[in-house]
Amino acid sequence: MTSGVEPQILTSPNGPTQGPAASTLALGAPDAIRADCFWNSPERPGSGQLVSSREEKVQLAQDWKINSGPSWLQVTDSTIRAGRAVAEPGEAALGIRNDVLAARGASYLPLEEWLPAIDQQQQARGWDDDQIDQVLRAAVKAFHAEQALAEEKLLPPGEHVRTLYAYDFAAAAHLINAGARAGFSDPQSVVAMIDALGANAAAMYSSWPSFGAAYVLGHSMIEGGYPSDRVFRKAADTVTLLLSSPASPWTNVPFPAAR
Repeated sequence: MTSGVEPQILTSPNGPTQGPAASTLALGAPDAIRADCFWNSPERPGSGQLVSSREEKVQLAQDWKINSGPSWLQVTDSTIRAGRAVAEPGEAALGIRNDVLAARGASYLPLEEWLPAIDQQQQARGWDDDQIDQVLRAAVKAFHAEQALAEEKLLPPGEHVRTLYAYDFAAAAHLINAGARAGFSDPQSVVAMIDALGANAAAMYSSWPSFGAAYVLGHSMIEGGYPSDRVFRKAADTVTLLLSSPASPWTNVPFPAAR
């Protein structure tokens, strides 16, 4: 089942299509599709110019609080470090599951064992009742959203998403290009950011399928409803396209490698 809307993958002839920089910029392909932009270059499609549209400038200001060079640098740097995902109750829930599975040497944790494991962390982490409730609810949502991912064949049976960092990493790659369009970036910062983002992604994921599953779950957990909805559907359609299309960087460019 799909949304009926076929997104477009736009690749610029002026940007990298092979090599480490291309691998890192390809992390932002899902968000580039959402914005109708090139994934590998900051110029606007059809214009060849580094110019932000009025809508993009408004979005940067409203959604990201970016309206200057310093604010772009601060926000993009935080996103490269997965600042938004780290603060999410869902990330805490996934982290607790990771710890339990590592301690057991297991690969699967039933929901009826995951929730008590979270409860046991309340005192150690200093969570109040509202905070622990948010983490418990996030675990329930993640459990059912992962089942939906498996049904979409975006998550192999028995596997799980370890972290929501892909949500931020995709946004960071897109913000690197958006900053150039808006005139907020400089070449030295861009090179340093691409290097750091590629290294961070390689440390957390090993392939485009694992990154894609985490991207969908991140959008569902952070922006969507319960357990899956239009947000999930749109992200899943985008990732399915990127993993299958011969025009996709995800089928032509290796996932960022550790350096």
